Amino acid sequence: MAPRPLAPPLINVGFDATALLGRRTGVGVFADEVLRGLSALPTLRIQAYALTWRGRQPLESVLPVGVGLARLRLPARALRVLWRHGIDFPYAELICGQIDVVHGPNFVVPPTRRAARIVTVHDLTPVLYPQYCTQDTLAYPGLIERAVARGAWVHTPSEQIATEVKSWLNVTERVVTIPNGVHNLAGDALRGRASAGCDTYVLALGTIEPRKNLTTLVAAFDAAAGEVPELHLVVAGAPGWGSEQFAAAVAAARHRDRIHPLGWVSPLDRADLLAGARIFAYPSA
Repeated sequence: MAPRPLAPPLINVGFDATALLGRRTGVGVFADEVLRGLSALPTLRIQAYALTWRGRQPLESVLPVGVGLARLRLPARALRVLWRHGIDFPYAELICGQIDVVHGPNFVVPPTRRAARIVTVHDLTPVLYPQYCTQDTLAYPGLIERAVARGAWVHTPSEQIATEVKSWLNVTERVVTIPNGVHNLAGDALRGRASAGCDTYVLALGTIEPRKNLTTLVAAFDAAAGEVPELHLVVAGAPGWGSEQFAAAVAAARHRDRIHPLGWVSPLDRADLLAGARIFAYPSA
């Protein structure tokens, strides 16, 4: 009788799910999709945690089935000060229990005693364009440098970001590119055009803040709008810091009546708007 094959070992993973709280921006959507994908793998056991003094109960309600929740209450700002200054406490095993690896999907990963560490770096705006960042965001470079110096792996969503990270940190290994996937974008174009209030539009998605360079997008649209009278600009995203600059650019535009800031929209509305758009604009600094 042939021996039964051994079951693959169970890997215990800690995962920072802070971005799932509240209205989700791009990082929140990314973290949710990664967490759901990981939780579907039978060889992984996931323990989610949140770097927030509040919000543990709301987090529990949005976690995928089978994902555990760390109960330790953690104030994010104080922890980042400790970690940035080389104090490796509290470490991830204290937060999550026994784990083999911990993933920080939003620029920050806690120190560990033995577990491997992965930190996702979505862009290097705090390094390359600090003038576009809040004080909290400006803390990210120091945290990333500290984590990599202690052996963390870096995940980037593109080869371009990977190249920038390698140059900035002067490393050639432990930087891995895995592009973001696309999930469930089967929106309805007719609903999207109804939400936009027009049939022909350029769409921009994301929190309205200076690093998105939306003022340049408004200027570019204003220059083209005279030649394409049916064209509109739709911007879907919650106001962030510095959104007054965007509002002033819209107010000064010659074709401001064809610019439509919608505010934050639901995932379903976002999919519909994408389905109905003629052009998706992703401006950068």
